[in-house]
Amino acid sequence: MDITGEDALQLTGVFLVAGAIGFPLIIWLGAIGRLRPNRWIGYRSDHLLESPVAWARGHRAALPMVVVASLATLVLAVTGLLIPWLIAKAAVLFLAAVAIFGGGLRGQLLADDAAALDD
Repeated sequence: MDITGEDALQLTGVFLVAGAIGFPLIIWLGAIGRLRPNRWIGYRSDHLLESPVAWARGHRAALPMVVVASLATLVLAVTGLLIPWLIAKAAVLFLAAVAIFGGGLRGQLLADDAAALDD
């Protein structure tokens, strides 16, 4: 069974949709305190891992940015999955990946800044 470029792009789109749904859920769980400080899942930095209060404050600060980035990723990924032209599909899925990565990175910076307010 050969995997084509079209198949790879479809799989990429499915993973982006899953990430766009799961990522804000993880950050939300950290924001409400259901996800405790840990080194495996959620935003992790020295400031965020100092206490459960810093962890929740940081995740609350990041949540709006993560939600916006995830919504943009979801729209772009679904659009990319529906586009029949291979080059356009690749371009739109690339933009979806940039949206989730950029939003996640900015969320990490917001979370770390908010958690550092305890210092």
